[in-house]
Amino acid sequence: MRLTWTVVLVSGAVLGLFLSSIGCETAKRAQAGVVIDKTGAYRSPGGDGVAKIAGQEDKMLSVKVDFFEPDGKLRGGTEMGRRFAPDSGWFACWDTQDRFWFYIPDGQHGRCYVASATPGSTGVGGPGEYGGWEGIPEAFLNRLPKRLQDIQAKASKRPAP
Repeated sequence: MRLTWTVVLVSGAVLGLFLSSIGCETAKRAQAGVVIDKTGAYRSPGGDGVAKIAGQEDKMLSVKVDFFEPDGKLRGGTEMGRRFAPDSGWFACWDTQDRFWFYIPDGQHGRCYVASATPGSTGVGGPGEYGGWEGIPEAFLNRLPKRLQDIQAKASKRPAP
C-alpha cells in the first residue's frame, strides 16, 4: 500500500512539473490591444509570454507573467503587484511588443503596471507622469480612470529627457 501511494505521489509531482513546463503551449493566444477581464492563462501575441490570472486559497486573485525562449525554456517571470478581489474592476491587455499591461483598482485611483522582458531581464514597471506609457493599447488606455488618462496625456507631451 505504501509503495502504491509513493508511486501515485511521485507520478503526480512529475505530471505537475510537466504541465507547468508546457504552460506556454496550453494558454490561449491573446490578440494585441484586446482587453482581458477574466481569469485564465493568456499567451502573448508574439508567443513568448504567458500571463496567468488565477484565484488563490484566500479567494483573492493574483497575476504571474512568464516569458519563454523560442525553445520553450523559461527566460524569466514576475509577479505583478499584490492580490486583489475578483470583482474589483481589474483588467489587462497585451500590446504589440509582448508587454503585459495590468490595472488594479487601488483605493480611489488605482495603479497601472507593465510587465516586459528583454533577453536577460524581466521586470514590472509602473508608468507615471514622466513616461512609461509608450505603446499602451488604446482599448486599455480608454478603460483607465480619467485621472490616469490625464497623467498619460501629460506624459506623452513632455520632451524626452
